[in-house]
Amino acid sequence: SVDMRGWFASVLTKETKKLDACWVAAARTVLLAARSPRAGRINAKLCGRSWCADSTGAACMLAGWANLACTALRKIIKKYNKQCGAMHGKFDVDEDGTLHFHHGRIRQEILALAQW
Repeated sequence: SVDMRGWFASVLTKETKKLDACWVAAARTVLLAARSPRAGRINAKLCGRSWCADSTGAACMLAGWANLACTALRKIIKKYNKQCGAMHGKFDVDEDGTLHFHHGRIRQEILALAQW
């Protein structure tokens, strides 16, 4: 018998961790560009994220990305809980609290920079 909740949580966690790692890398580049424009431009160019050099515009894009990712994650989990939760056990968004795009200091700094 397959542990459906465990399998689903494993797949969802793996995919959201990949997304979170990309988001954090871009967010750190944007925050660096906001603190030190010259260093931020150099870092953005080296990392292939030239769009991050405009810190305010990039922060707005990252805030939108974070909101979209949070909404998608919440809806995926809501659908799982509705269809499979009673039989296999329900779970909550970001049970271990490690997704940066979901909450945390980096997200707060990006939202402040974007004036979201």
